Amino acid sequence: GTYQIKKMTSPFVLHDYTYFSSPVVGFDVSSLTTGFDLKYYYDAGNYEDLFSSDVDGSYSPGFPQLYGVPDGFDDKSPFDWQTASGVMNAGVGYIARGAAAQSSGLEVNFETGASGRVHNGTYTVTVEKDGHTFVSGESLAVLLSNNNANLIGNPYPSAINAVAFYNQNSAVINPTFYFWTSNTAIAQNSQGPWVYNYNNNDFATFNASGTPIGVAATTGGPTPTGYIASGQGFLVSLLEATAGTSVTFNNAQRTAGNNNQFFRLSNNNDRIWLNFTTEAGEVRPIAIGFESEALDSYDLYDSPRMENGTDNDFYSLTDNGFRLAINRLSSFDIDKTVPLGLEIIQTGTHQIAIDHTEGIFTQGQAVY
Repeated sequence: GTYQIKKMTSPFVLHDYTYFSSPVVGFDVSSLTTGFDLKYYYDAGNYEDLFSSDVDGSYSPGFPQLYGVPDGFDDKSPFDWQTASGVMNAGVGYIARGAAAQSSGLEVNFETGASGRVHNGTYTVTVEKDGHTFVSGESLAVLLSNNNANLIGNPYPSAINAVAFYNQNSAVINPTFYFWTSNTAIAQNSQGPWVYNYNNNDFATFNASGTPIGVAATTGGPTPTGYIASGQGFLVSLLEATAGTSVTFNNAQRTAGNNNQFFRLSNNNDRIWLNFTTEAGEVRPIAIGFESEALDSYDLYDSPRMENGTDNDFYSLTDNGFRLAINRLSSFDIDKTVPLGLEIIQTGTHQIAIDHTEGIFTQGQAVY
């Protein structure tokens, strides 16, 4: 027989991308035709955000970036995004560009070919470090931008549990997952590294270690729930010490239901979600949690903020300077202080406020 797995994308604008992974055997990427034009896969080994300090340490915009601070853009040929063709491999992530705006999203039909099979069982996907070799003394900004990211995807017609996937691959990858939301409108007349203003603020973040926690993209949209829907592509990064290796998907990671968030946590944890809101209405959320297994310094319970070029930004800071979207510290006590950082590019009146809380903060505990 024939299986059809139909997925509805989020709304997107002209020339924006959706991240996919095929849930069926033998599906050709060229079949992603109606509503899409360009299709790519991500060659992680080609990515390198070049960086070298000049005399005054100033910022070098454009392409390639020659000095200043990393901007989250690949500066070196051969480049990271490669044209995709042929069968979509199980567990590999792909992106497809919208040929027209879709204000209500677009239905994508993954239909099995002659085999009539959906993906089932165990699949291994090769992952690799990026092209940057770290040297002693490099800044944290370089470390966070060249983060060994790989684009993979749920290979099954069911959802998978991100925590189960991480637990079975924790010797290879960090526990942070990034999901693209397609929130930012595309400015087609821009030039340089951000040609169409693809904005790293459009990544939602989820951390699968300890008591899992998610934070929405700084440009809005849903908070990741920890369940990765069928057909969904996503980014993970390799541990810096990891050599060339692979990650494994298997049926133990699959879950019934929870298959609707294409892109619930328990309510008894001590956690705060904060928003920085600019005068223009831009929102930059972060999450701060407290649990006994976490350290007050940077560890795998924390998730770095994606580098966003020269845009407004808001983050919490570790004692060694990491900029975090999700920051989890050891168990709560009233004397803890959490440093916050801001990048503000417009004058005006801006605001930091609590969005929502869990645990002790819902029971009258004040936050200053």
